[in-house]
Amino acid sequence: MRNPAEQSPLVPMLFASMFVIASIAIGLGLVASPGTVIPLTLEFAVFLMVTVGIIHVAEPPGATRDWLLKLTAVALTLRFTALVAVHFVLDPMFFAPDAWFYGRLGEVLAVHWRGEGPYPHYLERTSQKLYPYLNGFFHYALGSSHLGMAIGNVFAGVWTALVTFYLGRAVMGDQVGRLAGVLVAVFPSMVMWSVLNIRDAIATLIATLIVWLAVRLHHRFSLGGVALIVGLILILTTIRDYMGLLLLVGLVLGYSAAVRPGRVGQTLLAGTIVALFLVLAVGQLELFSVSPLESPLETMEGMRQALQHGATSGYGAEYSTGTVGGALRFLPVGVAYLLMAPFPWHLETALQTTAMPETLVWYTLIPLTIWGLRYAITKGASQNVILVGVLAVVIGCYALVEGNFGTAYRHRAQIMPVLYVFTAAGLILFRHRWRERKSSRNRLMTRLAEPPAARR
Repeated sequence: MRNPAEQSPLVPMLFASMFVIASIAIGLGLVASPGTVIPLTLEFAVFLMVTVGIIHVAEPPGATRDWLLKLTAVALTLRFTALVAVHFVLDPMFFAPDAWFYGRLGEVLAVHWRGEGPYPHYLERTSQKLYPYLNGFFHYALGSSHLGMAIGNVFAGVWTALVTFYLGRAVMGDQVGRLAGVLVAVFPSMVMWSVLNIRDAIATLIATLIVWLAVRLHHRFSLGGVALIVGLILILTTIRDYMGLLLLVGLVLGYSAAVRPGRVGQTLLAGTIVALFLVLAVGQLELFSVSPLESPLETMEGMRQALQHGATSGYGAEYSTGTVGGALRFLPVGVAYLLMAPFPWHLETALQTTAMPETLVWYTLIPLTIWGLRYAITKGASQNVILVGVLAVVIGCYALVEGNFGTAYRHRAQIMPVLYVFTAAGLILFRHRWRERKSSRNRLMTRLAEPPAARR
């Protein structure tokens, strides 16, 4: 084990540099509101100390702790650089117009809490109150919630990378965990959605945490673990209610399939039936404020049409998913758009063009992701099927309700950490195969270079 005194100063230097740059950038950007500089800087410092503290508690001194600190430093550096660029150079509304909506809700809430205005009517009609309330808190404390929530989302993105490491390590080993964590830390869309005042970063963090805890529960069952997962699902429903329901259904499906890992196809079918009954029971108990479940296909059709309406990047208008047959015909198309949009030959907006480089990189990783997924199911442990169950439910349902490129590109980020686990496995398999072939070629060339007498 390496002596802590010999640890490279790179990580402390990165953390110190980020702290100084954060203070200067926020101060320069908020000259008109100097009262917010100190609270925002303190927020950054507190979150940073919490992050480092968690890593020190979770990991003993050694290579893994040092690596996690480096991952944190890289993820924070990328996100803080993007935060400064988006909020002080560019326009955050270009990337996510609904950021203004959440900020406005926070402002109205803060006014209400001061006794100077009514309670927002929107919040009376929805159970998804947590993110608006967080905006209200920052607006009440700082006078503006955009940067306060953006900094919180930055750390949610960093924590997602750390949780993804633990998820990958739990299912397929340390190498897979490290590579999956790096993918979450550096992929542009994962960085972008964690520097805006939108709920996706927190929703992604909670969803990834739930999947990791479910894998741990599969290793060692405990009532406390069950209670923690249920509690996190309920919290997730206050941010994205349908995501909480989909995760619950996906976990039931995954656990059902993991019972008989040798016959995954049959058990997945049985798990689907169990999941259907669970969805109906949840709907009857009204635990989630999801649209009525008596006609789910019609509900999905309405949601998809609403996303298509008025959108310059709409797709699938020629399909109808109001029937079982129509839904099955559209499903492959919806999955392709969800996982691969925007397409290089169909760029209609500046935002789609901006996302194109990352999309092209993702195209090269899709075959490796499929390879890793196949290996995880056929040769991996039964716990891997839990991840497959979650992905099957979330991707299938999202594919049927998405109606434009923008929402598809943004919503798929919520499941990318789980997908990146299989991407990492595929990359490692590819590296091993490449090394084996290179070694075989070298042995062959060495053999051919030998004198004929030496080959006998």
